[in-house]
Amino acid sequence: MHVPEALGIDANMFERFLNEQIYTLPGTCSHREVFTVLITGSRAAGIHTPTSDVDIVVLCAQPVYESVQRASFDAGIIQSERGFWFVLRDDNWDRYFGEEMGPPIFL
Repeated sequence: MHVPEALGIDANMFERFLNEQIYTLPGTCSHREVFTVLITGSRAAGIHTPTSDVDIVVLCAQPVYESVQRASFDAGIIQSERGFWFVLRDDNWDRYFGEEMGPPIFL
């Protein structure tokens, strides 16, 4: 995945974040093929500061979403049966983008 330098995040760490937190979600075994990852929020708009968090949205087809959502709920990764607000599965989120930034947010 290409991460423009202007976004102010390390491309390798962003790839690590995706590999460890997004591409390991249950419910599909072809994450890279079925997920489209968008960087959103202040970084996408070009109005971020060095400490702005990293917001992403993951798009996929409805059947894939339903499968991943159900499997993630059943595994205790998310708390809602109807939505997908994702809190990182680890406490050391700062390993991705540093202590200065807030935790990455995935919706």
